[in-house]
Amino acid sequence: MMSVTERSEDALSSDHFAAALPRKQFLRVDEVADAIGMSPSFIFKLLDAGVLHGVRHNAATGAKARWRIHRDSVILYLLERADYEPSDFIERAVKLIRGRSNSEVEAIREALK
Repeated sequence: MMSVTERSEDALSSDHFAAALPRKQFLRVDEVADAIGMSPSFIFKLLDAGVLHGVRHNAATGAKARWRIHRDSVILYLLERADYEPSDFIERAVKLIRGRSNSEVEAIREALK
């Protein structure tokens, strides 16, 4: 497994990971958990450890504090932990699609528009 610093600058694209996240700047804990396939408690652990960066709302009012996690923080987390190159992912996806029928491939094309 190569570290991020050993990879070429453009080998990992933040666009590759950004596509999996909602298109808003700040995300709720449950949105981050859903996007990366982990539990909300795991996301809270990442926040507590300073791995993910967020903003706590209502913390000083006595109301239950709610975290909002910056989208870029989630993308950085995924970039740092990726153990593959996006080109590998694309290559495997293409192999999978090539095995589909013509009508399935056409449906995929339409869905991607």
